[in-house]
Amino acid sequence: MRAIAFFATVCVAILVTSQSQAQDAAAGEKVFAKCKACHVVD
Repeated sequence: MRAIAFFATVCVAILVTSQSQAQDAAAGEKVFAKCKACHVVD
């Protein structure tokens, strides 16, 4: 039962944080500025 509760909590946390970060384009540009030395957006 504890494993199910833990798994559900982790899933909710991932969903909430990914949605909030996906809507902030300026923050995404800042993060990608650190990564663009090795990665390219097509």
